[in-house]
Amino acid sequence: MTEGSSAVPRRPILRTTAIATVLAAAASGAVFTLPAQAATSCASPVYTRQFFANTTFSGTPKQTGCDAAISENWGAKAPISSLPTNNFGVRWSVTRDFGSGGPFTFTAAAQDGIRVYVDGVRKVDLWKNVSTTVKKTVDLTIAPGKHTLRVDYVNWTGNANVGFTYTPRTSAAVDKVKPLTPTGLAVAYDTATGRAKLTWAANKEMDLAGYRVYRRDLATNVETLLATTTATTHTDATLPVTGAAYAYRVFAYDKAGNQSAGTAEKSVTTADRTAPALPYDLKVTDAADGNKLVWSGVEEAESYLVYRATAVDGTYVKIGSSTGTSFYDDTAAEKSTYFYAVASADAAGNVSAKTAPVTSTRADRTPPTVPAGLAATGTVDGIDLTWTANSDDTTAYQVWVRRPGSEDFVYLNTVQGATTYLDTAAEPGTGSQYLLRAVDDTGNLSGESEVAYALRPHKVQPVPGADAVVDAEGDGDHTSVQAALDALGAGTSANPVIIQVNPGTYKELVDVSKPYVQLIGAGDDPSETVITYDNAAGTPAAGGGTLGTQNSRTMYVRGSDFLARNLTVENSYDEAAGTYANEQAVALLTQADRLVFDNVRFLGNQDTLFLKSTTTTTPNRVYFTNSYVEGDVDFVCGYATAVFDKSTLKLLSRGDDKNNGYLAAPSTDASTQYGFLVTDSTLVSDAPANTFHLGRPWVTAFAGAKGSLVVRDSVLPAAVKAAPYTDWTSGGTAYSWKDSFFREYNNSGPGSVAAATADRPQLTAEEAAAFETADYLRGWTPPVG
Repeated sequence: MTEGSSAVPRRPILRTTAIATVLAAAASGAVFTLPAQAATSCASPVYTRQFFANTTFSGTPKQTGCDAAISENWGAKAPISSLPTNNFGVRWSVTRDFGSGGPFTFTAAAQDGIRVYVDGVRKVDLWKNVSTTVKKTVDLTIAPGKHTLRVDYVNWTGNANVGFTYTPRTSAAVDKVKPLTPTGLAVAYDTATGRAKLTWAANKEMDLAGYRVYRRDLATNVETLLATTTATTHTDATLPVTGAAYAYRVFAYDKAGNQSAGTAEKSVTTADRTAPALPYDLKVTDAADGNKLVWSGVEEAESYLVYRATAVDGTYVKIGSSTGTSFYDDTAAEKSTYFYAVASADAAGNVSAKTAPVTSTRADRTPPTVPAGLAATGTVDGIDLTWTANSDDTTAYQVWVRRPGSEDFVYLNTVQGATTYLDTAAEPGTGSQYLLRAVDDTGNLSGESEVAYALRPHKVQPVPGADAVVDAEGDGDHTSVQAALDALGAGTSANPVIIQVNPGTYKELVDVSKPYVQLIGAGDDPSETVITYDNAAGTPAAGGGTLGTQNSRTMYVRGSDFLARNLTVENSYDEAAGTYANEQAVALLTQADRLVFDNVRFLGNQDTLFLKSTTTTTPNRVYFTNSYVEGDVDFVCGYATAVFDKSTLKLLSRGDDKNNGYLAAPSTDASTQYGFLVTDSTLVSDAPANTFHLGRPWVTAFAGAKGSLVVRDSVLPAAVKAAPYTDWTSGGTAYSWKDSFFREYNNSGPGSVAAATADRPQLTAEEAAAFETADYLRGWTPPVG
């Protein structure tokens, strides 16, 4: 009789046997007994039954056995021979797992007394001596998990019978308790069959109706009910063999329709036996070293197989593969036609069909012969190139050049129908390297020829009446300017000494100590003739210490009535390198009267021009015209009288967003207002707006120094500060610029002002008439024009 059935009277079967037999047969509903002295173990949900020869269940049981159900009718007889016919007791107990528990009905019937306990708590009590069978039904809720049931029965007198059942209540209106989630879910995937076998542990609920199996596609997140079963296993034979991943869950449900929560997912990845889609939009182009194929790929492809044939209906042979969407066939011969097709291959090795073929015919890409015999000759008109004509299909020659300072050759020009070329773009005084490449009628380029080099000489403009010629390459009387000065005597006003300085770079220190000397550059431009040196005030001196500001000069003019024209004077000390703390670096130092600089460039940073006088009260006169001066800090300084006429002064940026420097630091003697005059000139700058001063008074240069600067009729850049004059500070003392003579008049440009302010004093027209060039030169007319 199965558990939970109605009580049917029956007699016990008495048998002494092994425990294993009891456990194995208990599920059949049979009753097994063992002698009291034997060990007894009854597998749940089989009851352990004990017979007592009393009604108090005291002492040692007379017999212990296993009952699958409680349903006995002994009548007036004793259940076993060792018991009396009256005043005996029987106890049944079992511990079982109720799963999620829920509502149950307990039904008890007995003659005489019966009591039913759950975990030691009495639930049914019919404990009295009766003459007929009494019965009671109780509805109660069992909590989830394991619980112990105990049934105590006594017979005091008369007939003896007993029955007990416990059954779940399965009405949906009563049972609201979900089954527990199934446990032990495992999934085994057979790659050979493409099937997934699921197994799980059986639920313990007595009202369990079965299980529902779900499968979720991990790519689409769509979950599908696969099966409803009462078994604890299921085989999924519907999995697509696409290499996709799926996850399974199992739910338990009971007879009232309650469903458990799902198990944790168990996933599988299926075997992939599905060919990927074809690639599309296949194209082929004739490239430099073969045919290049490109196509549009498909998502499921891991690689692509490339096939080639020599006829559209020919045999397509695999020539390679690609993990990308392109392939380079470098085995395709020039002037040959090929047909190509591509197939997709996925990670599982499935291969699609081939695409429709595409075709390409390779062009001729054999380059012509490398040109030979290249020669270069420098002339004043340019660099002349000649070479030997090719005898193959060459139609033109490319000329490539590498200029000074460049690492690479760059294309210059193409020559057709000739084997000569004149490079007029080469800078005079510089050398260039050349090579050739031949071009054929299909545009193929040859390799590079041997390199030829030539120097384009400067075009020398002879200086009339020159007493000596200086040429850096040795094509004159001297190779340095100082050598010529030392070799020649002083000039006179009627016969000045004239030195022609040919284009070139002269790194030397020049000291002009004799009067009436003229240095004339013989190039087309002052930038072609450069006198340069790189001393700074902090440069160590030969006898110890440092050079100081004055001795850092590149050129020193101390002979009166000097003229320089058409050349560059430079101090090339690298201020940015910061080699020395004292970075004053003078390009030109003067200390003589009536000096003229016409079309001369002065390059430097701090103290580019240091203009001194033999006396402070009668300043020497220096005239700059059509010239260029650049610098940053006090780059025009000193106490000579200097006029900058029709010149360009560049205010260099030091990379500061507030103060990039000072144009002038005059130390003019207080006895005169004629210090520095900038007139009819242009100031330019690469400094940010409002960051450059026009001047500050160098009043500590000597006792009585005041400083005078007039800027008039000139163009001022935006870099000029709105308050362009500032105090001189020395030894912790500030000397106000307002005690000096700083004026402007009739200037223009973004850095100028239209009217005087406290920070920008202006000359009136009447005052300006006293500050003309002639007023500064004091009756001297410079020999220019």
